[in-house]
Amino acid sequence: MPNELQPYAIFLSVFILINIVIYFVIQLNAKEKIFKELFYYWLAVFLVFIAEGTVINGKLGLSLIFLTNFIPISIMASFILRTYNYKFKFKFYAMAIPAAAVTSYLFYKLDLPFPIVSAPIVLVDIGPFLEAIYVSMYVHRKDSGMTEKLIGTFLSGFGIFCCINYGLNRFDPTPLEYIFGFGTGFVCYLMYSILLPVYVIQQINRKRTEYLEMMVSERTAELTESKQEKEKLLRVLVHDISNPLQAVMYKMGQLKKSHRLGLEEKESVEKSFKHLNAIRDIIAHVREYECVLSGTITLNLGEVRVADCLEEIENMFSDRFKEKDISFKVDNRLGSDAIVMVDKTSFVHSVAANLISNALKFSVPHSEVHLICDKRDDEIVFEVIDRGVGISETILEKLFDIGAATSRIGTMGESGTGFGLPIVKAYALMYGGRITAVSSQEKDQSGTTFSLYLPMIKKDAPGATFLH
Repeated sequence: MPNELQPYAIFLSVFILINIVIYFVIQLNAKEKIFKELFYYWLAVFLVFIAEGTVINGKLGLSLIFLTNFIPISIMASFILRTYNYKFKFKFYAMAIPAAAVTSYLFYKLDLPFPIVSAPIVLVDIGPFLEAIYVSMYVHRKDSGMTEKLIGTFLSGFGIFCCINYGLNRFDPTPLEYIFGFGTGFVCYLMYSILLPVYVIQQINRKRTEYLEMMVSERTAELTESKQEKEKLLRVLVHDISNPLQAVMYKMGQLKKSHRLGLEEKESVEKSFKHLNAIRDIIAHVREYECVLSGTITLNLGEVRVADCLEEIENMFSDRFKEKDISFKVDNRLGSDAIVMVDKTSFVHSVAANLISNALKFSVPHSEVHLICDKRDDEIVFEVIDRGVGISETILEKLFDIGAATSRIGTMGESGTGFGLPIVKAYALMYGGRITAVSSQEKDQSGTTFSLYLPMIKKDAPGATFLH
């Protein structure tokens, strides 16, 4: 090496050693294999730099020493190939390298020019580059994004240029050719160390994303199929239970009317009849919930006067509140002309009925239940407020979850199905609204408030429209 190029060589040596130290420290703590390979990569680059700096003349020596470049080149190429699950052909190169060395030796003995003597070695060195381009641009062209293709092609192409430049200009170079040869080679290795991890990480992330998407798709299909099977089984069970249940209830109804039964027998029949009614209610709720979720229920959404709904609700529950000695107060703060866009039947008999039945069930005698209708921002709010026993935080979190066990016994021993509130939520969503619940079990402050929010209808135009 010319003396004037020694500062340049020292700078490159220090730079390479710094990278060796950096990646050595990183690979000690990093889990990713890529950092350990980058450490070996920079060690190989240092070996190449020392070897090529040592051998400075001789056609055969300069040709054979260029084989040391195969180590970092093979590491670089394996980065790209591995991202496509493509194995580097080590066995092939284990035979190709000795063959290339022998061929170069024969060319040397024939006293051929240096470019020809070094050609077999150069071809072996550019082999991994050509393989990387072939795999990324042709074999797996559909698996690569444009960014990965550009990075892989640029790095491999630049590496091929550096190898060919070595074969043409390394023998007896001018200082400028010497600097250019070493400089382009070093820049090639530097770019590989920077861009290859980016390339590999992009490919890994893309493949992981595709794998996760495939897993999600397969799992979704499995869950959908499982859900459909469960729904089918549920419909069969409900149907098969309903028919004999109706027959049993008919017979129990006849027994209730019989005058031949004693007092104890009548009490037993009455209890059995209540249990049968509870089973019938559960079946009805299961059917309704399944129909709501599957979309088989057709809702006739239309403009419904709030006052009409409140009147029907009050008439429907007045006797039940009297039986339990609970005061039921309805407060319409919207005015007699207020309207909502709902299906009146489901709103009154499923949504309101479930909310008010729930309040009645957990209220103690001599307490009050309030149904308040008011406006908040662009929504109409129906609030059902009781001063009953309240709901624990654990149950409150999953109150509207069909899969959670939220059914409890009422203050007078009333039973429940656990389907009522999930049905309310399902209908609320179909109306374009939402349902919330707050509760307290603190002494003197116990009670629960259910708030049903529905979109307000704007009536300043010929056709009514929702305000969301």
